[in-house]
Amino acid sequence: MIKRISALLLMAGILLLSGCSAAKTTEPATAEETAEKVLQCLYRSTQEDGAHLDAAMQEGEDSLKEYIRTKVGDCVTEEAVACIMENRLISRVINAWPDTEVQVETVELTPAYTETEQECYFQYQVEAGPEGETGKTFTGEMLLSLIDEEWK
Repeated sequence: MIKRISALLLMAGILLLSGCSAAKTTEPATAEETAEKVLQCLYRSTQEDGAHLDAAMQEGEDSLKEYIRTKVGDCVTEEAVACIMENRLISRVINAWPDTEVQVETVELTPAYTETEQECYFQYQVEAGPEGETGKTFTGEMLLSLIDEEWK
């Protein structure tokens, strides 16, 4: 009887330990990681992106906003979508290389202004272009805010 209880306790301990190791949580992305992800999404394009952007623009503002959210992901706020539209960030690469696949070669982030626990400002420089061609340099600034423990 004691051997059976010991065996059950040993199995329970193994299951508990294996459950703990499998339940590791991932750390939320840092402000720098989020900024790089957004810039990668904005300055990378496929051959079809030009047609998708044109269709969204013809359908109206709501469709264009949805296109931007789909392209960039869930790490942008409504204010960021408006800024992307206003500054025509989504069309920079598409206009430079229509109907061409464009890859981001490098992303450089430089902290700008004073960083707080809730906000990070970056100046950025992105090198992007079609494979085998000389790319272009795109620059700008971006603000990230900590919202619900995620940088956006």
